[in-house]
Amino acid sequence: MYEEFFGIEESEQYAFYRVPKLLFTNERYRNLSAESKLLYGLFLDRMGISRKNGWVDKDGRVYIIYTVEDIMEALGCGNKKAIQLLAELEKKGNLIWRKKQGLGKPNLIYMKKFILPQSNQEEHILKCENDTSGNGNPTSLEMSKGHGNNTNKNNLNDNNMNLSFRRFRNGTRNGWGLLILS
Repeated sequence: MYEEFFGIEESEQYAFYRVPKLLFTNERYRNLSAESKLLYGLFLDRMGISRKNGWVDKDGRVYIIYTVEDIMEALGCGNKKAIQLLAELEKKGNLIWRKKQGLGKPNLIYMKKFILPQSNQEEHILKCENDTSGNGNPTSLEMSKGHGNNTNKNNLNDNNMNLSFRRFRNGTRNGWGLLILS
């Protein structure tokens, strides 16, 4: 009767590409096209394979090889679009770095971290709101210090939280998850 719906058994049978949510929610990446964000997700998937194959440079950085032809096939686009998406990830998004090998060899692609440390002021503005007006305006570093975490009052030494982190296979093709145990 309900054969077109996924049941319990079928719900985890497919492999998925993971695209970081931050690429869609962070203002820094608003100027990137959805196609380039998807391509970054494909690159992240390939990075796991590269690590397993030992594709690591002398500095310990994992690189991938993903040719323009690979992009054209994966995204069903033309040569010009594939080149444009690579340039977008490299120049607009600052998410990859391509190293030319020359002699007709494909470029090595190094994945840059999409979560970069922020300056103290940027971090403060993102976390705090003006606590006097209620209008949601960000405060500056010099304003109210009453909204900070007072570790003297929190009695951090007497808490009973003992967290342990474990990696586990999450059932996807190359997926790993993080399990937090308390």
